[in-house]
Amino acid sequence: EKLRNVVVVTFPASVEKVAEIAGIEAARRVENYNKERSGKAERERLFIEQAAREKAEAERLAKEQAEREHLAAQEKARKQAETERLAAETERLAAEAAAKAKAHSLSLRANLLRWGTLTPDLGVEWRLNRHVGILVNGSYTSWTWNSNDHRYALWEIAPEARYYIGKEKRGYIGAIYKAGSFNYKLSEIGKQGNLMGGGLTGGYQLKLNKALNLDFSLALGCLHADYDKYIVIDGIRVRQGKETKNWWGPISAGVTLVWNVF
Repeated sequence: EKLRNVVVVTFPASVEKVAEIAGIEAARRVENYNKERSGKAERERLFIEQAAREKAEAERLAKEQAEREHLAAQEKARKQAETERLAAETERLAAEAAAKAKAHSLSLRANLLRWGTLTPDLGVEWRLNRHVGILVNGSYTSWTWNSNDHRYALWEIAPEARYYIGKEKRGYIGAIYKAGSFNYKLSEIGKQGNLMGGGLTGGYQLKLNKALNLDFSLALGCLHADYDKYIVIDGIRVRQGKETKNWWGPISAGVTLVWNVF
């Protein structure tokens, strides 16, 4: 009560000292106060804002770069696809041109089924274009044994027109005509006469290599035969009558080796 004038003198304490005396929370408030008084807080705020702006700008630039790279990749893929499409189109046109250039072709044929029965068979086919072919097949054989008591002889000619189908033109349908004569005596009674007829054909050609195909064919239709029946007595044929028959069903079959000449 005797004091009249009081002077308070304060000495600033370090943040560490405040933390030691009053605790961590008081030290944090002292540190924030010191920053505000010294302008450090404002500088830190400005620094943080600048860093955020720079980060946002870097992210924006990275995004734009990624978009440019994505668009460049799309454009490259589009150009690659267009190049491949043009190459495929060029190849297709070249194949079509080659096919058209090779529209006319000539091939030689041998029916292996006929050759297997000791009946030589040869033919030729002329392809007018990729769809249409004209064929002629011929067979001939003449065998006798047991002092002419047994006989197997025939000749045939068979023109045929075909229409090839399918993407590779290997399957076909067509029409065939057959004419010829025969002399069969495989038992006591022999038959000798003429035949003719025709029908529809169908089949498929299996490609073996560039020059060879294997042709599987079957023809269904009607054959008309006029023939004499005979027996052999002392080496002399003795006529036993005449017959006429019509046969409906398979009239031709083939497993034919085809050689493409050109």
